[in-house]
Amino acid sequence: MTRRPRGSPSRLDRFGAPPKPFLDPIPPGSRLVAPDRVRNQFGDRWLWGAILLVAFAAACARRPAPPIDTIAEIDGRPVMLRSFRTFFESNAGRPIAESQPAVVSGLFDEFLKEEIWRREARLDTGDDNVDRREAPGALVARRGDALRPSDAEVAEEYDRHPERWTRPEEARVARIFARARPEAERARARAASGSDFGELARTVSKAPDAARGGALGWVQRGDLPSEFEAAIFRLKPGEVSPVIAAEEGFLVFKLIDRRPARTLSREEAAPEIRGRLAREKADRYLGGIVDAARREGRLRVYSDRLPFVYTGSFLPGGKES
Repeated sequence: MTRRPRGSPSRLDRFGAPPKPFLDPIPPGSRLVAPDRVRNQFGDRWLWGAILLVAFAAACARRPAPPIDTIAEIDGRPVMLRSFRTFFESNAGRPIAESQPAVVSGLFDEFLKEEIWRREARLDTGDDNVDRREAPGALVARRGDALRPSDAEVAEEYDRHPERWTRPEEARVARIFARARPEAERARARAASGSDFGELARTVSKAPDAARGGALGWVQRGDLPSEFEAAIFRLKPGEVSPVIAAEEGFLVFKLIDRRPARTLSREEAAPEIRGRLAREKADRYLGGIVDAARREGRLRVYSDRLPFVYTGSFLPGGKES
């Protein structure tokens, strides 16, 4: 390639002056203002682009109306009226139309809570009623040790509420129930003469506990009718009561053991305390799941689609009844 000698005219010089630049040079010190031809060329395009962008965003934000039988949404997924009807009738034993709005509202609140728990637990066996019943236990089980009371919490609860761990006098008793007095008198005579009371109960008694030898377990004052208690707490361990008339027959009691009124030790009270604290923790955890769904706007109730006047706690706007 032949190089152009220094100082020789350029290719553009030979064909005339170079074309003017697209934009005129900006003199020093002048303001940067786009020429009219640039504004005319791009201004309309920017305007229409902005309009289209706003219209597109509005179309994306507009939610389609849910199906007419949708009465609520949880995480954007519909809750159907037919599902609540099934839940209500299985719990109330009658249709919604035959029930008071306050009753239906209360059960609707329970239904929504259980539905939130079911979806949180991601249970889907094909039977929503079963899944709703199983969901709370599944959620609590997943939390594991976080919901189990510690030894320190048990000790603190025991010391804070000493009145809860007092027990009145208790008696461990067994009974024989007969339809006719003569039959009851014969059973009592045999028991008083040394026959095995449990065996007599299994062969003679007509009570549901006959197969257990008539054992009622430990009873406290106030657990049984006063005439039964009076006869039982007069006995000494091993003694048999006289025949006592009952509503549909006659009873004979045997006192197996008794315990005086006392205060449970911490070790004795621990199982009850652990159960109580575990239930309280589970209730708070499950309640927190429902509160989060409401607070974060993941629960939406269409009260105007309900076939009753809804006055429950999930009213739009978070109003309480």
